[in-house]
Amino acid sequence: MKQFLAPAECPKCGHDESWSVWIGEQGHPMGRCFRAQCGYLRQLDGAVALPTKKAKEPRYFTRPITHLTADQMAFFHKRFGAAELTEEVAGYSEFDDRFLLGVYGPTGYNRRGHVAYSFNAKPKTLTYNEKPDEPFIHYAKPITEAPHAHLVIVEDWFSAEKVATTGNAVGVALMGTHMSQADVTEIATTATRQGAKTWLALDRDAYQKSIGYLFRYREQFPCGLWAWSLGKDLKYETTERIQEALDGKVNFVSNAERKNYV
Repeated sequence: MKQFLAPAECPKCGHDESWSVWIGEQGHPMGRCFRAQCGYLRQLDGAVALPTKKAKEPRYFTRPITHLTADQMAFFHKRFGAAELTEEVAGYSEFDDRFLLGVYGPTGYNRRGHVAYSFNAKPKTLTYNEKPDEPFIHYAKPITEAPHAHLVIVEDWFSAEKVATTGNAVGVALMGTHMSQADVTEIATTATRQGAKTWLALDRDAYQKSIGYLFRYREQFPCGLWAWSLGKDLKYETTERIQEALDGKVNFVSNAERKNYV
């Protein structure tokens, strides 16, 4: 009988709690990532190297989509407090009950794929990476516009778009908590060209990972790299609160606390 250990971070893709470890029938420790896009499989005692699961080809969203209804727009506005978010939603698939969200690179024109997001089904997001040679991260505002003072690295698409509503910041969504060196190189290059300060604003349960990234990568950001400790996802914060944090007036731990991060 297999003896399973607690889920952990995959050593290959870095996804949280997708790496399962068990003791096989021959007594060898085995590990596998159950994330569909990874599938990494190996024997952990080094006796035999098992083949990894073949990576899937890039996928495209092919379901019919419709424009958002007035009720759907009102729902987004009520949930996230920013009507501007609806302008960036590509459409809605009634068949899948998912909203289609475009994933764009720094210029805002080189689309890398889509995220199909559901408020009811699991998993919440399905990724359609149409350009596997480019980092699958989403820039919520074209960098070709006037220079911006801040880049804010977040986990999800909606948080990135919420950051963009401040007007002088660009939200960059990792579509998770894993940030590879390729991601860092692209984001740091973009921030340097803009002369922008960069903020790590991963969700509350990933704060320790943010600190690890801070110490590992901060030297690659000449204009500065800082980490926020969030009480809730940025997509649920007000635009005004985000702007105050960017200005160094408040942090996200307590309204009463005032700390200058700049």
